[in-house]
Amino acid sequence: LPACACGISSGINAEYGGLIKLLDLPRPYFRSLRDIAFSIDEDYDEVRRAVLALVRWRKALIVYPIVSTNEYMVSHAVPISKYPEHDEVFRENFPGFNFYEELSKFSVRKSLSEILDCFKDKETIQSYKMIVVWLLRRKLLVQLFAHVYIKPAHDSNLDTTSSISCVSIAETGDYRDLNLSQGNKQEPPLTPDSPTKTGSYPSLTRGSNINDQTRTKNFRQFLSPSQFRRLKDLQEVDGIMLTNFAKVLPHAHAGRTFEEILWRTNLQQQDLHDIIYRSFNEFLVTVRHPTSLY
Repeated sequence: LPACACGISSGINAEYGGLIKLLDLPRPYFRSLRDIAFSIDEDYDEVRRAVLALVRWRKALIVYPIVSTNEYMVSHAVPISKYPEHDEVFRENFPGFNFYEELSKFSVRKSLSEILDCFKDKETIQSYKMIVVWLLRRKLLVQLFAHVYIKPAHDSNLDTTSSISCVSIAETGDYRDLNLSQGNKQEPPLTPDSPTKTGSYPSLTRGSNINDQTRTKNFRQFLSPSQFRRLKDLQEVDGIMLTNFAKVLPHAHAGRTFEEILWRTNLQQQDLHDIIYRSFNEFLVTVRHPTSLY
C-alpha cells in the first residue's frame, strides 16, 4: 500500500474499525494484508474491508508481489509534465540511478527478469525491486496480466480480430499477444503469483463441480454454433477436460485474469494452462493488459 493512503475522513471509522490503526502504521510500508492484520492486532477480514475501502476511494492501491516473471509497462496515468517532480524525489531515494533511464526501460512491455539479468549482486537486485515498487506506487508503471478471452467465431457477424485487437491496442499498444491464426502459442510461466506457498489457490464451493446440463448450457451460451460443432469433433478430449473447459468459459467471456480464473474455478494451475494453451487453444486467447479492482 502506498504512503498516500491517508487523509480519510474520520466519519467512516465507525464502519471500518481497523482503518485508523491501518493509517497509523509507519509509512511508507509495503506488507501483505495478513502482516498488516497481525501488526495492528485486527481481524484479517476487517483489514481487508478497510483496504478495499481505501482502494475504492482511490486513496490506496495494491501492489502485487514483485517476482521476476511480472511484466510492466510505462503507465499513461501520469502526464509527462509531472516527471521533473518525480525525478527530484527519485534522485533522493535512489542515488546512482537515473529516473528517466529506468523508466525508459519499460517503454515497451518487459518482464522484470529481463532487467534484473543485467545485475550481478543481490543488493543491486533488491534495490531495483524497490525502484519498481516506487514507480508502481506513483502509478508511473503498470503491471500487465494475462486476461483470458473467447476467440471471436468466424461464423459470427463480428470481425474475427477486432474485439481482441481493440482491447490489446487500447490498453497496452502491444500486438504481440494477437496470434489468432496460429493458435495461442505464447505460453506464460507456469508459476503465476499465488497466495500460498504451494502455488494452489483457496478452495471454493462455487465452480468446483458442475453437472452435464450446466456444462452443455455453458457451451451453447458462450460458443458460436460452429465452435460448438467443432467442440463435439474433438475426440482426444475427455469428459473431465470438457467439464473444466465449461467452468472456464463464463470467466473467459468476462475477460478475467489467469490467476482469478484459478481462484474462482478451483482448478489446478497445470489444468488451466493445458485448457488455454493446448486442448482448447482454438477457442481461447490471452491478452496481456492492466487490470484494476475499481
